[in-house]
Amino acid sequence: MREPTASNRDAPSARYALDALVGVAAISLLTLVFAPTARMTHDVSMHVRWASDLLAGRSVPPDLAHQFFHRLVVLASRATGLPPSTTGLDVWIATYAATAGALYFYLVARLATAPGLARALAAATLTAGLMLVGPLTFLTLPHKNVYLGYIAPNVYHNPTQSLIKPLAIALFAATAAALAGRLPRGGWSFVFPTALAAVAGCLAKPSYALCVLPAAGFFAVARLIWRRPVAWELLLAGVLLPTLAVLVWMYVSAYGGGARSSLAWAPFAVAYHHSQLKAPGVGVFVIKQLGSILFPLLVLLLYPRGAVRDVHLGLGWLGFLAGAGWWYLFIERGPRWEHGNLGWSAQISLFLLFVASAAFVARRYLAQPIAAWTRGEILRLSAVGVALALHVGSGLVWYFVHLSTPYMSWW
Repeated sequence: MREPTASNRDAPSARYALDALVGVAAISLLTLVFAPTARMTHDVSMHVRWASDLLAGRSVPPDLAHQFFHRLVVLASRATGLPPSTTGLDVWIATYAATAGALYFYLVARLATAPGLARALAAATLTAGLMLVGPLTFLTLPHKNVYLGYIAPNVYHNPTQSLIKPLAIALFAATAAALAGRLPRGGWSFVFPTALAAVAGCLAKPSYALCVLPAAGFFAVARLIWRRPVAWELLLAGVLLPTLAVLVWMYVSAYGGGARSSLAWAPFAVAYHHSQLKAPGVGVFVIKQLGSILFPLLVLLLYPRGAVRDVHLGLGWLGFLAGAGWWYLFIERGPRWEHGNLGWSAQISLFLLFVASAAFVARRYLAQPIAAWTRGEILRLSAVGVALALHVGSGLVWYFVHLSTPYMSWW
């Protein structure tokens, strides 16, 4: 099948109106669907307490450098007069709307070569599915083990991980554009909002920053060696330098003098420990890892030529390798070692890998009429489609677990 080529099948005004109409409907519906998961969990209670401390002028833990969520809660409380226990949940629900919006319009842009209605409906459908996908937990479901030992692209118990998603999607899209050698319309004026997204993402949670920095750096060097174009102004001033600057400051704040913890090399220490808590065994651990990435792995294996040429998919895989590296190879020494905080990087980078993989497949097929699909293409689409459907089905289990009480008994 040929790679998609640009076409102008819709009048611009009609195209944008249709995309916006479907987008508003999808965002509204998905916000209503995910709003019930915004409950006062242990993690939320902790972050709301810190927001309350900031509102009252009290001190917070010195290693709490990522205060974007807390500052938003404080701002909302001052604007409305409502307590942080209320505005904290409101801000959290707003992150679902922001994620749905960022994801939908990213997919619309990636599917620009598809006909208008097909593009909008595909983007809306994929947005819903990608916000639900979870690791394949059917094997350990009888053990009530649907989280520990897996890498979950979506979680519902931590508001800062929810806040990072729309910012990570924006940063991912801008980084991919820079690596493809395309400075979006507006030139240097596009660099500032990209840098703003990079800084805000770090301050929300440095999870994706730890992935995009090595991934984009490695990718850029490879593009340089291959003599491929790179939009260096966007990559350096918009992504790498602001991300590095904030990460250095956050590292000093979290692990500097008097800190309660530090980073250490400890391959599989926390990941394997978590896996053994509910469904032990080396074989089970390996199956959990494969079950976490089945869909993107199949996309890579079944479409090798197209995959290696796709900058978005390449960035997605490099980012996930970086995130998985933090999770598998390092440990946070001190009283929080068992918390597995480095796992947040694996989770957000896997989420973006799912996004890039789904966009790659949809872009490939929607650019051609169904009559042009070969038998081999249909078989490959069926395989990756079934895999994605299984991830969504498992994600639905994970979603309903969080609507039940106590949800942590299913971890």
